Amino acid sequence: YKLLFRILKMTGRRITEIIGRKEYKHGDKTYPQVTGLRPMDIDWEDQSIVFNILKKKSPHKKRKPVDAETLNMIRSYINTNGIEVDQPIFKLSRVQAYRVFRTAAENARIYYVGEKPFHPHHLRHSFAVNVLKTSTSPMDLRRVQMMLEHSDLRITEHYLQFGQEEERKLVENLYKKEE
Repeated sequence: YKLLFRILKMTGRRITEIIGRKEYKHGDKTYPQVTGLRPMDIDWEDQSIVFNILKKKSPHKKRKPVDAETLNMIRSYINTNGIEVDQPIFKLSRVQAYRVFRTAAENARIYYVGEKPFHPHHLRHSFAVNVLKTSTSPMDLRRVQMMLEHSDLRITEHYLQFGQEEERKLVENLYKKEE
């Protein structure tokens, strides 16, 4: 499951975009099936993956860049497990994936992130925060919005929550520049 964690952390994708999801009904709404990540979705030369992304409740294909180390881990996993080109890389349900995350978090003695129990979406949040922390331009917020497929910039702005220590460092650095 190390690879699953790695892909989530390095791409900022949603868990269903990696493991897939069957069509399901909730109340009077029907949500479409989403195909999980398969070897045929990986462009080894371009170092990118085509993910099935839900946009306005319908699936779309989007190509996203991936770092070389993650691609090497994926290639090794595919070869070791004999996964066919059109087969899903991870054969997990959403419930099983959440269980894997909770177990890993408990083993690491992480029970909550903020006020919520640890879950896969926290890695999406971490991806966005890490990109924004290393950003050098206000335009990077817009880039993160596009990377995460957010329909509104206000959704992406939600990731811009700073702790007291970060605010203190910001203020200290502000006054250091004036000296």
